[in-house]
Amino acid sequence: MRGDGLPATFASHKRIGEPDEHIVPRALDLAYTVSAACHHRRIVEYSRLHAAGLQDVGFARRTTGPQRVPRYDYDARAPLDDTRHARGWYTEFGRVDELVAEKDGAVAIFGPGEEVHLEFAAPPEGPQEGWTRRLVLEARGWCKDMDLYTKDGETVEPLPGRATPARDALHRRYNTRFQAGL
Repeated sequence: MRGDGLPATFASHKRIGEPDEHIVPRALDLAYTVSAACHHRRIVEYSRLHAAGLQDVGFARRTTGPQRVPRYDYDARAPLDDTRHARGWYTEFGRVDELVAEKDGAVAIFGPGEEVHLEFAAPPEGPQEGWTRRLVLEARGWCKDMDLYTKDGETVEPLPGRATPARDALHRRYNTRFQAGL
């Protein structure tokens, strides 16, 4: 038993199609866990990123539910909203796999009304009887807002992390769309 009174769990980390050895997750992986109803055993596996694309999708319609809880309807989107872009270089629309697949400091830079659409390899056959599957997105990223108290909030730069020649080359190749204001 753990200190909180719940049963301890066993986890093994394994990527699909790779040997059973310790695997460090990449920059962006879809982790899915399969666990028994008794919660005594849990298996964590990773599915490789299949494709990533940046696109302008607009803004999900926002409504307010009970107790002022916001709800967003992704199927009902408007092309514009009361937002603006921080001044700087953004990633071109299209495939962005190279920017998000590795933990190398490179980032896909996107603004209001835009999204990075991710696709992963489907998990293998369903869980065995009495087990459940839960999908969890493990991502490493960064978010910068234009809040009054955010340092350099009016601009995309400075970017976080250390600049490396590989990261800078990817950014020169992909981050070629200048945006400022509305």
